[in-house]
Amino acid sequence: MDAAPFSKIVRFEASCANPTACYDIYRFGGCVAPGALGAATDRVYWGVVTPDRDRPTVRWREQDPSPVPLAGHTVVVADPTSAIVLGGQSSCSEDATYLDLTFLWRRADAGWVSLPAIPEPCGLSFHTANYFNDAGNVGMVVLGGRRGTSGSACSDPTAPRVSNKAWWFDLNGYVWTEKETEGWLGVWGHASAVVNPTAAGPNRLFVHGGRTEDGWLSRVLRYSPLAGISTPGTPLSLELLSDTSPERMFHTMLPFGFASGTRFQPGTSLKLAGGARPRKDVWKPDETYRATYTAFTTKQTSTGKVLWNGGAFDYPGTTGVWGQAGLSYSTSAGYYVFMILGGCIGEFCGLTNALYLYRNACQAALVTLVTPVLLSLLGAFALT
Repeated sequence: MDAAPFSKIVRFEASCANPTACYDIYRFGGCVAPGALGAATDRVYWGVVTPDRDRPTVRWREQDPSPVPLAGHTVVVADPTSAIVLGGQSSCSEDATYLDLTFLWRRADAGWVSLPAIPEPCGLSFHTANYFNDAGNVGMVVLGGRRGTSGSACSDPTAPRVSNKAWWFDLNGYVWTEKETEGWLGVWGHASAVVNPTAAGPNRLFVHGGRTEDGWLSRVLRYSPLAGISTPGTPLSLELLSDTSPERMFHTMLPFGFASGTRFQPGTSLKLAGGARPRKDVWKPDETYRATYTAFTTKQTSTGKVLWNGGAFDYPGTTGVWGQAGLSYSTSAGYYVFMILGGCIGEFCGLTNALYLYRNACQAALVTLVTPVLLSLLGAFALT
């Protein structure tokens, strides 16, 4: 399997006979040319993860490719059988074609179905998309992103390259609706997640970092409660919670603390991991997401295993990782998993295929490097 920063990974229920013995992840697209990051890939990989306690492994099998090469796109699980793939760019160079394409990807046959394009005629890349169930009206919230410049409609040098728009995509009828926003500035390369810090309170969308036309951001934004977002005319307003967190872009911010075994539910906390400048640290915001960011250190147990002590870590043996793919979920056994795959190491993007897992202290948090294995028609072999 190619090392590919700016790919995306999602998780589905197990395909093996014992659903507690394995689970499935899928990796879509990414940049595959070393150094200048000139080429994107259309490859899709299916990985079967065996979550062994001491040394989890993942075996990869190549799937049917995407209709176009993809990088800077988003992939959101829509239901247990499908995902929505949105936007991105067709290569990883400055003259790339930016995409307004929306696809439904079907897990059963690895098939691709074209859906209505997002109404961004110049395309959109390095945006964010988050699933939300608004009282049965399921959809995804799309924020920001960078626009392309190819084509006569997009070549105006005075036109903003960064989108300041927010969109709701109805997954029942596949309809795009632009949402009115209050206080939203265009940003790209940011991260976002739906979180409910108090469990009993409203679900909110949190946004961290990224870049504007003017430079890097360190801010954390919180949107108004998402209830009613599927209703036309309901605006999104935001609150600045902090501008003192470590600035970064192309990082991972994932919800954490789901109810055991639940799916499609907001988490109760966040983890920020890696990102460009580059960074190798992981941070946990405090419960109010306002001012306190805790950088966690590792702890050694008597058996030599590395515990994350409940929250975060530095990437082992690297000088910082950015452009990585990430996902988080809970298990029926009662622990939370935070997974990070690949990305760029260091300022000049040395490519990595490393896969790291975090498991919370419910069952001992292990920093574990998973050995990628590719299944080909000729048999299994370990990647070097």
